[in-house]
Amino acid sequence: MSSPTTLLVTVGSTLFTALTNEVLSDTVLPTLPGLGFERLIVQYGAADLVLSDIKGLDLNAQGAGEFTRRCRDGPGKIVVQVMRYTDDFNGLVASADAVISHAGGFIPGSQLQTAKPRSSTDSRVWLHPDGAKVYTG
Repeated sequence: MSSPTTLLVTVGSTLFTALTNEVLSDTVLPTLPGLGFERLIVQYGAADLVLSDIKGLDLNAQGAGEFTRRCRDGPGKIVVQVMRYTDDFNGLVASADAVISHAGGFIPGSQLQTAKPRSSTDSRVWLHPDGAKVYTG
């Protein structure tokens, strides 16, 4: 069985509530399964999530939690995992199929370069101004 297609959204240790709130909104979440994503991981740093806006999410003492959202148009669902921080950022990036990142000064380019294209014939590379590469296949 293959692993679910995963989108990682990461802000490092900063506050980027406009990004985290939007990706967790009822406007964006239900559209992600239609784009082929089965799992969303949001690493939200020092921000405070507005729990009343995120139905079904309960956070533990470390600020981590998980919930499921159904697709807006048709079958499908997405499992959403949120966390403040991770001890294995390289592993998290490497496990993702696509990465959206604030990529501030505390995320060295070498960490983002751990992601590998899933297919050498159908991969795209985004270059961050710092020279970091994010691969998605």
